Amino acid sequence: MNPAQPIHSLEAELALLGITGPFAAFLNAQHKLASALDQAGDVLRVTRAGADRFLLSFQCRTLIGSNQRDCRAADCRVMAGIWFPQDYLRRASTADVVTLLDPRVFHPNLRGGVFCFELKPGMGLRDLAHVIYELLSWQTVNTVHGLDDEALDWARANRNLWPLDTRPLFSKRAPAAEKEDTGHV
Repeated sequence: MNPAQPIHSLEAELALLGITGPFAAFLNAQHKLASALDQAGDVLRVTRAGADRFLLSFQCRTLIGSNQRDCRAADCRVMAGIWFPQDYLRRASTADVVTLLDPRVFHPNLRGGVFCFELKPGMGLRDLAHVIYELLSWQTVNTVHGLDDEALDWARANRNLWPLDTRPLFSKRAPAAEKEDTGHV
């Protein structure tokens, strides 16, 4: 295949990258799921950014800013990037897989684009989107351990102000998680 020619199928892109077996099956399943998730409500948009990458765009109410002095609640579009490394079915690190891209969100479990949540190997796009949305909307807040001490103090002192967005991630029927092919045999 000529590298200058555009890749027209996921299978061709996976082959070019040398991705085969269970991980290729996992990525195929995530791509099929992405289009269904994209149409399952008004909060989430999913964009394919490569064979092993996705952009998640959440329209939600969150706190934006870098500290208590400049943070404010805003209805905005929040972008997160997902990258599934080739060993993702065996090992998973939140810092490697999920990145907040824009804007800067003020949350105790998020700092410098890095999210703090339990990520299990093989966790699919649907579950990742749920966890990220629940953090961004302040539906889920770990007030015991965090990445941002100032946001942690703010969260403890202002429990009455969250969650900021109580809408469900999916307003239409989203594909069931158990139908998600993890690539495991």
